[in-house]
Formats: sequence, C-alpha cells, structure tokens
Amino acid sequence: MQQTRVVLASDGSEGALRAAQWLDQHFSPDEVQLTILTVSHNPVVVGSPNFSPMPAYGMAMEDAAGEAAKEAAKKTLDVLANLKGKAVVIGGKSIVPAIIDYVKAHPADAIVIGRRGHSAVHNILVGSVSSGLVDHSPIPVWLIPS
Repeated sequence: MQQTRVVLASDGSEGALRAAQWLDQHFSPDEVQLTILTVSHNPVVVGSPNFSPMPAYGMAMEDAAGEAAKEAAKKTLDVLANLKGKAVVIGGKSIVPAIIDYVKAHPADAIVIGRRGHSAVHNILVGSVSSGLVDHSPIPVWLIPS
C-alpha cells in the first residue's frame, strides 16, 4: 500500500494542533507519510533613508521568528500519539507562497491546515492562510475545523 504524503502546515495554534490530532485519529502510520511544516515568517523591516533599522535588529527578529517556528513544530509533534512526522522549518516573507513553494519542490498529496473560523470581514481585511492555500495550492487542501 502506498502512503499518502501529507504536509501539515502548523503555526502551533489551537487550530493547527486540532488538525494534527485529527490526522492522528484518522490515519495509521502505514497510511500516511507526515511532514509538519512551519514557516518562520521573516517580517520585512522598513526604514527611510534618514532612519533605517540596525542590521542587528533585523537579525534578532529573524532569530526570534525561527525559534517560534521550531517551537510550533515541537508542539505539533507532541500532540501526535500514533503518527510520526518529520518537522521542517522554512523561512519566508509570506506564509502562503512559502507553503506552496515547498509542496512544489517536495511532492505531496495534500496539505492539511487547521481552520480558525475568522469572520468573512476579517478574512477580507486581513486575509487568511487557509483561503490563500485553497485558492492557490496545486494539490488538495484539507481544512480541519477547530
């Protein structure tokens, strides 16, 4: 039997952990090859010609983002009782393109993501990772409700 290659996109939130638990309850280790993907969101630090951030500040922000992503991956692995997964942390300025680029470079059958349940107004104003993945992913996206 061929394993389904699943990428679980996790930020360590309640919704992401619920998605991990759902996978753990519905699949056996023989059925799924699991990658837990966290994106170290590297924010763009802007300045002006007269005032620009010190390079050390930008580096500190990147380091903090990387540590937060590693912690999110660890939290996600910790909720799995049956499945074993490999944790992968990638960097990116924007989460959705980073995830899509990853699945294009590393063949997968599906992306799994927890749904936070924001209002339609919130999604219009702020955007949504789950909406972005559904709209742009080259592979199926499974949205797991909280």
